[in-house]
Amino acid sequence: MIEGNTYLLNLTFPTEIEVNTSLLNIFLSSQAPFKLYFKDQFITFSPERFIKIKDNLIKTYPMKGTIDADILNAHKKILADEKEKAEHVMVVDLLRNDLSIVAKKVSVNKFRYIDKIEAGSKALLQVSSEISGILEKNWSERIGDILFS
Repeated sequence: MIEGNTYLLNLTFPTEIEVNTSLLNIFLSSQAPFKLYFKDQFITFSPERFIKIKDNLIKTYPMKGTIDADILNAHKKILADEKEKAEHVMVVDLLRNDLSIVAKKVSVNKFRYIDKIEAGSKALLQVSSEISGILEKNWSERIGDILFS
């Protein structure tokens, strides 16, 4: 941060909970579209896809901006919110830049569209974008470079 190379910080705190089941059981019972299980260490769930690679096409789908779908005119309100728009623009630009490190012809294909997320009995609207780029033909030989760039 002092050197000026930080674009975005997310303030988070660990939350320890005690459960009478295993991480694997929790993982298997989750209906989240994207989830990750590190055996006996942790689990994580997200409505947001980190990356998708098919053939030589890499895509990422940043989400930034959430509103309760039951709020009157929620769709219009979230898209008109200047704070939410500024945060989304910043994250899209950051991920566009990150993809350009590992891919060519990086572009934002869809900008600020609405995804509906079902979270238990609650429905949320989430502002998303789609960014893509073309990987080198031998990308699978360098998967570590791509994921950790």
